[in-house]
Amino acid sequence: MYDLMYANPQSTHFDSRHLFTFMRRRDNETLLVVANFSDQIQEADIIIPAHAFDFLALPESDVTATDLLTSRKQTLRLRRDKSVSLTVHPHDGCVMKF
Repeated sequence: MYDLMYANPQSTHFDSRHLFTFMRRRDNETLLVVANFSDQIQEADIIIPAHAFDFLALPESDVTATDLLTSRKQTLRLRRDKSVSLTVHPHDGCVMKF
């Protein structure tokens, strides 16, 4: 597991008071998990630090991710120290698998 909270301080693009995010990787499958504990939709820009790419042996790439909770697909552009944008509904979450 890789905690992404330290790389995502409170900002206009990430509400650290209401969002929690981390990544997990096993073999060739990666999960990006985001939980929204607020009563409002959160438009989150989640920074994935370079160290996460190294720690998880994650290549920089464009991936098609599937939200395991909704089956919705979204293209994510994975780059070191850059953000991934996700919309998370109130009191809900996303488990993006790629």
